Amino acid sequence: MDLLISGWAGGLLAALLGAMVGSFANVVIYRSPREGLSSFRPARSFCPACRVQIGWQDNVPVFSWLLLRGRCRACSTQISVRYPGVELFVAGLFVGAWRLNPPVNGEALGLL
Repeated sequence: MDLLISGWAGGLLAALLGAMVGSFANVVIYRSPREGLSSFRPARSFCPACRVQIGWQDNVPVFSWLLLRGRCRACSTQISVRYPGVELFVAGLFVGAWRLNPPVNGEALGLL
């Protein structure tokens, strides 16, 4: 059985994966230059202003930022447009890479 990932489904999968990688890139971008923070400690995302831990429902790449109108749920501080911008940029890179090199079948993905 061939597992074709083409058309809009493959592009959507590439975009979702890219947005997740972009979300992690935001963690690295924010935490790397700061003393006492690493990419994995603390393990959960937090508001840069009030330091309240961000729940999973508020941590969905791009969509949560839009639903919360770019503000923290806890303190209503504005959250930079850079966060969804990085997520969308990396998602676009993933979609571009997928368009240039689409998998032919499941073998290309290592599934068969």
